[in-house]
Amino acid sequence: MGPTCSIFYEREPAEENLMELPARGSDMSLFQRSELWISVIQGVMIAAGVLGVYYAYMPDHSLEATRTVVFTTLVMANIFLTFADRSFSENFFHTIRYKNNLAPLVLGLPSYSCASSTSCRPSATCSG
Repeated sequence: MGPTCSIFYEREPAEENLMELPARGSDMSLFQRSELWISVIQGVMIAAGVLGVYYAYMPDHSLEATRTVVFTTLVMANIFLTFADRSFSENFFHTIRYKNNLAPLVLGLPSYSCASSTSCRPSATCSG
């Protein structure tokens, strides 16, 4: 997720009120405590969601099918986080309208890789 976000966010437009905000002091940290807590909560929620999917899917399906669903859930969660964390001051429905030429690539490449690794016979065999 790290390289995806760094490349994707680099192409994001500046927020409208950026120049109206006061400058950050040189003694202040790069991230605010609230931003870090949001990231921690997002990680815990994804972990809980993936464990919930695993718990719900495991009794009725094979281990391979369960792994596939959990893997797909993680990929989709990372794609969603990439788009959800575009801004800490604007909401998701506002930032989804930002023009970013890399958005189709960020959506398409992981989706294609996930689909091919789980459904194409040679790829599925390699990934277990």
